[in-house]
Amino acid sequence: MSDTSGRDGQTVQQGETAVRFVEESTDLGWNALRTLRDLIVRPKAVLEAYETMGPSAGGRYAQAVRLFMSLNGVSMVLFFFFGGMAEMLRQAIPPEEIAALAGKAGKSVDLFVADFDQWASLVLVPVVAAALAAVTLPFLKLWSGRSWPVTISTGFSLLTAWTIPVLLLSPIIYLDSTSPIGTILISVLFAVTFLRLGGGRWFQGPVGAVGKTALLLVVQFAAMVGANMIIWGIGMAGALL
Repeated sequence: MSDTSGRDGQTVQQGETAVRFVEESTDLGWNALRTLRDLIVRPKAVLEAYETMGPSAGGRYAQAVRLFMSLNGVSMVLFFFFGGMAEMLRQAIPPEEIAALAGKAGKSVDLFVADFDQWASLVLVPVVAAALAAVTLPFLKLWSGRSWPVTISTGFSLLTAWTIPVLLLSPIIYLDSTSPIGTILISVLFAVTFLRLGGGRWFQGPVGAVGKTALLLVVQFAAMVGANMIIWGIGMAGALL
């Protein structure tokens, strides 16, 4: 009974932490909503505004990094809503091994899983977002030849434009029954977004479009592998404490 109560309490704490993250990181005022709208209906115009008028496009659009963080805050809440990392742990590790790890930590299995879920779920979205930005932006700068301030605005706009449909399709992506399809869908959505925004900016012609899209998908896959190792490491370390 006490283990269940402790787990429920930690789940509530997780939710409250996620909500605080959203409150502190989101800035969904009119400029942000207009930016999101235009990234869907006329994305190249948004990038051109950042390139010519600076990081806030002369006050017309939200700052790209802040907007991307806002969507990541929303993504974190959705991830908690669809179950977090607990189910992934149970699927990846046999029950007897989880029980052995819980015994080493001096905890019940339920409490061990809850602790892993709390730590891993809290860092998942920020770690993944940082990893994707770290491997994507250098290539965008190289291909465009623009300054880092411009690359940051246009690069995070690309990531934001990709994140919008990912959030809309989050039930497919996060639910266990459809997550394999969701993984493929995420890659397809990035490819479509990059092709929509990148012509004349990050690639020229169909060969450049296909080659550079494929390259970004490969390095992003590698970044995701590394990010998952970090996330699972943090989750396990937190659960074993």
